[in-house]
Amino acid sequence: MKDTLLITWCLPKRSQSYRGIALVLVLAVLVITVPVAVMVARQTGINRLAHTTDQAGQLANELRRTFENGFIQPWLVRESSSVVLPPDTPVASLSLLDESWTIPANKSNQSMQPCRVRITAFDQCGMVPYELAHAGSPLRPALPEEILTQLEAINLQDLPANQVLFLGLDQFYPLTANLLETGSFDTFISPFPSHDSDQAMHAIGAWVATCRPDALSDRRANTSRARRTSPNVIININTAPYDLLETAMRSAGRSGIESIRYARTQGKMATITSSLSLTQTNSPNESSRHPVFSSSSIAWSFRMDIECGGFKKSWWMVYQPLTSNQWKCVQRLVILDS
Repeated sequence: MKDTLLITWCLPKRSQSYRGIALVLVLAVLVITVPVAVMVARQTGINRLAHTTDQAGQLANELRRTFENGFIQPWLVRESSSVVLPPDTPVASLSLLDESWTIPANKSNQSMQPCRVRITAFDQCGMVPYELAHAGSPLRPALPEEILTQLEAINLQDLPANQVLFLGLDQFYPLTANLLETGSFDTFISPFPSHDSDQAMHAIGAWVATCRPDALSDRRANTSRARRTSPNVIININTAPYDLLETAMRSAGRSGIESIRYARTQGKMATITSSLSLTQTNSPNESSRHPVFSSSSIAWSFRMDIECGGFKKSWWMVYQPLTSNQWKCVQRLVILDS
């Protein structure tokens, strides 16, 4: 009887021991398999995100090409030569497009995603050329102190002369890091101007022309008298901010600023008069020191932002004319800080 009781009492304890061993084994398996499962799930998610991002990037590139060929090119050919900005415009820019719509998010067309395209044009001939933005230039006083501070933080003296005449705004990125390190500025300042004119005023790309009209490697097409006469410094009297235009005309000894201001106030194009004649240069060197004037531009830059779903991509593009009905994109940069 005692033996029977002893066996009866021992069985539950042995059973509990087995259960404990089993529990330990289960926990050990979980310790091994759960991290593996998490890693697999994480990698699957990363792969899915990468695939989605890749698809969104391809879509953005397709839309960029579509709007370059179907919108920017026609605008340059048909409308760019007649652009008139108010004389009090802060920078030589105008918004061309801001459109939103929805497109299928996948091939099944079961869900839709929002898309938005924004395009803003910036007139390179309504800015101060980079090589004339430094000390000793008659156009330097037309630049805000903030822009001058940024320019002084970068040294491009070691670059070849032809590269200085055809810069990319991405070459100005290092100056921002330098300004942050030295404490000159508290926040990041992109060299690429934004679509908002108030924010664009802080960017070098809205004030300083980095692609001079004569810097094209293809010189076959001389599409304007302005380029043949003085390719160095051309100021568009219908788009340049008033302070820049006044400074440029004074430095060149030209008159007629009030008539230009009045025409632009009325939304009408100002025309080139004898006092602003493009041929009034006394020597080959004068054209490099003082600007010549034009009623239209031969160099336009564009910022294009494309958003699809949660993906966004931005570009900075510079166009110059090849013929009277064709313009060429001579520079295209991806804006990394958008």
